[in-house]
Amino acid sequence: MNGKSISDLSDSELVSLAVGGNALAFPVLLKRYSRRISEKAKSFCFTQGVEPDDFYQEGVIGFYSAIFSFDSSKSENFSSFAMVLTEQAMQRYYNSLNRKKHIPLKNYVQIDDLTEVESKNPSPEDIFILKEQQNALLGSLSEFELAVAKAYLLGFSRKAIAEKLNCELKQIDNAVQRIRRKIEKD
Repeated sequence: MNGKSISDLSDSELVSLAVGGNALAFPVLLKRYSRRISEKAKSFCFTQGVEPDDFYQEGVIGFYSAIFSFDSSKSENFSSFAMVLTEQAMQRYYNSLNRKKHIPLKNYVQIDDLTEVESKNPSPEDIFILKEQQNALLGSLSEFELAVAKAYLLGFSRKAIAEKLNCELKQIDNAVQRIRRKIEKD
């Protein structure tokens, strides 16, 4: 490095060293861009339940891929290239959070939550409201769903419920999902 400290090298030189296997080059580059990546991550944090650190990590992955895909013969501006790939990584992460296939995980409600009130010392008003909600829910269940819910709340496994009701396990799984959707509506 001709007497230069690694931190004195240009971005292009550090990229070349990192691609060449120098273990010190990536941390120096990351330190230079860490603040910009962090600021970009904060701009994505309008998503409920997601921390800026999650987006920051995705940005670092994008930054890392920028190092290994940067071609200095096409451009001398590593900074712009790296930030574009960093932002794209964060955008992919944001898009993955909003895919419809994740809706069941985001809106997951356990059937066991119906019996949770017993352990909280509820007020008479809470008990009344809960009973009203339970009655409304029970009124919305089919006979089959009601049988599945009762067996599930009694602690039977899905396999045992299927055997007891003389049906396929898949039917029990589907009934449980329908019950959860109905609980979620209330």
